[in-house]
Amino acid sequence: MSQTNLTEDLKAYARELGADLTGVAPVGRWEKAPLENSPLGIMPESRSVFVCGLHFLDANTELAAEEDPRHPGPGFSEANATVHLFEMGFCLARWLQARGHQALAIPCTGLWAYRPRAGAERGWMADMVHYYAAAAAGLGEIGWHNLCITPEYGTRQRFTTVVTDAELEPTPMYEGDPLCDRCLLCAQNCPTECFEKEVNGMCSVEIEGHTYTFPNRNLWRCAIGENFQFDVFQPQPEQVTEETLKAQLEDAVRNHPERITGWKMGMCLKWCVPPQRRYFDLDYCRSPRRRRDVEPDTSPERCQRLVAELEEVASQWHVTHLAIAEASQCAEQGLDLRQLLPDGESLVVFGHSYPPNCRGLVGTRNGNSELALARHLQAQGFSALIVKVDLDPAEAAVIAGAAQRDAAGNIIVPGYDDREIWSAVITSAPLPRTPLRSMAPEKVSPPEPATLAARLEEIARQAGADVFGVTSAEATQTTAQALRPIMAEQGEYFVVEDRPFVGAQGVWGGQLMPYTPEVVPTELKPQCAEDHLPGAKSVIVVGVRLLDASIDHAGTPPAHKASHYQYSVHDAPPGLLREVQMAMAEYLDACGYHCQAVRDLEGLASALYAGGTDLTASRFAAVAAGLGELGWNGLLLTPEYGARQALACLVTDAPLPPSAPYAGPTLCKRCYACVRSCPTTAIAGEESHCLTINGREVTWGRTDRLRCDAAKRYALVAGEGPAYIGSKNDFSLPEEITPEFVCEAMRDSDRLQRPGYCPIIEHCFTNCPAHLGPERQS
Repeated sequence: MSQTNLTEDLKAYARELGADLTGVAPVGRWEKAPLENSPLGIMPESRSVFVCGLHFLDANTELAAEEDPRHPGPGFSEANATVHLFEMGFCLARWLQARGHQALAIPCTGLWAYRPRAGAERGWMADMVHYYAAAAAGLGEIGWHNLCITPEYGTRQRFTTVVTDAELEPTPMYEGDPLCDRCLLCAQNCPTECFEKEVNGMCSVEIEGHTYTFPNRNLWRCAIGENFQFDVFQPQPEQVTEETLKAQLEDAVRNHPERITGWKMGMCLKWCVPPQRRYFDLDYCRSPRRRRDVEPDTSPERCQRLVAELEEVASQWHVTHLAIAEASQCAEQGLDLRQLLPDGESLVVFGHSYPPNCRGLVGTRNGNSELALARHLQAQGFSALIVKVDLDPAEAAVIAGAAQRDAAGNIIVPGYDDREIWSAVITSAPLPRTPLRSMAPEKVSPPEPATLAARLEEIARQAGADVFGVTSAEATQTTAQALRPIMAEQGEYFVVEDRPFVGAQGVWGGQLMPYTPEVVPTELKPQCAEDHLPGAKSVIVVGVRLLDASIDHAGTPPAHKASHYQYSVHDAPPGLLREVQMAMAEYLDACGYHCQAVRDLEGLASALYAGGTDLTASRFAAVAAGLGELGWNGLLLTPEYGARQALACLVTDAPLPPSAPYAGPTLCKRCYACVRSCPTTAIAGEESHCLTINGREVTWGRTDRLRCDAAKRYALVAGEGPAYIGSKNDFSLPEEITPEFVCEAMRDSDRLQRPGYCPIIEHCFTNCPAHLGPERQS
């Protein structure tokens, strides 16, 4: 495929996923950057960087934090774009990988090295800076606030970045009128005064002959409210540091919880609109508004067509129910739309129904559809506000006639009971009253079992699955029985959990807050299909291929970055797996069958430092479903991808024919790279576990689970990931891992690069050569 065709196809795929902006930068545009913060530092063979921007809404930004910067209100919709990009980057990298290119995605947010490091003397550095990547990809320029300003949306977008060895067609650098005119509204409205206090000269970024200059601010001061969620109006010392914030947060947790106010939206972002689009309307909001590209057409004919367009957009984003109420209809029921949106004329409510037991599979569908529908309205020139506060979307559904209350007061949709997650958008478009429209899957007659299994595999692969297999519920029961004595040999097992601070809306992460460890005795009790769904007959096992480039370059020189690995191996795949499970569950529900989505069928997988299950999830079910065999490292090895897939299951009472057992060549050559590379010596070199699945012997290396947990669950070992993001964690492990040791280590652990802000790299996984094929393993 030619360079132009590949680039255009990739851009088209990004737009299909929801991107508003796309651009390409050749890696040469990082010529002036420190190698540690360049694509070549992460992936030396890279040639191009693909950047996507996703716009979050004008109304939600302009009406956010109007009365108090500590209370963003509708500004929480910024998270819609963040979460959507979180999925998008992974999908784009997988798209390139499927076409024979190496690609890794940089997560949209969160995983930063906050302390100074080589190439980042100020600290506060992700694997790569998306703002600079966006400027390098021709999407805009860097403003006084060090954010990327685009001519289309100003600062009202978030970015994700994919690094690849594909030679894509570069986007020219932005050469238009200056987008930052030094209006200084960002500085004048910063509640932490970080543009005035502790400014140490100027910073400059040079990209292909373009130089962007901005104040060298103290980013610890900048982050008081947005990152650390501390009250920005509390007095601060002359010099704000990690240590001063740590002391303030500890005092707040113990004595003044009201000082932890939750996420504060960046005022520099709210107040920034490029001069070409900036205008003020003080009857609407205090900050500048963004002039849009089109004037809205409010004619009845256009608004009627717009309803049809919204229904089409809703269907594309898996919405199952939609209704529209006029402002007068809302007022009759006590809702004044203009109290929430100054020019509000209509209320659009929409919901995502789900099969029984499958609420957790809705995942990000509702947030993505909110953004898609609201952005479509805004693109026609209308205001559109995603309802985040002050109105329960389920109550809005009742007002619009999309839902009703049953005798017990529950909000339901006939035929779906309360199995619906509602969203609401208020718009200035005078849309006609539209009764409930259903786009839910229709009931169908179930095909015979073999045809049903084939159809489910087709659905799974269309949704993103790369491997698919079926085993019987009876087989999982036999496996669970065989696993019980093996688990009993492990002795007493325990988990230490951190009891997080619970405070105001929007508090998450807990950075710099003290740890409060609590020991939870835990029984390792193997589960089977019947434990998840009484009457189960079959288990569908699906897997998604992971990104080779991210695995191969996790923590490698010259940059030694690993956040991309945490994101693409542990954080993003569960979302795609949920979408695969949901697509199959909807079809099974339409056929009249029941199902239960499960990430770890056996219930034996451990957790990771950032949460979620490790890569051992559902490994025995996968072997039973014919997908492959276990390696010495205890991970599923498939002939297609070795250990490089993440798994999940769907348990169902549908009678599906089991897949044939794997009968190919041996996939694990007992090279013992896993044993040698384990930093905690958790995997034995000679002792093993063994059981029989489908008449075949399954053997894997004996593992000291608590030593393994010390590295991956509690991040106590620097080489397992903490070192690659500047964490201070590096504990000497005793011969016996005890609850007392783990509790003490957790209390002493790094409070800054804590769970959610620290990658974990399982070397037994990254060093496994099974993906190379039997003939290439050493």
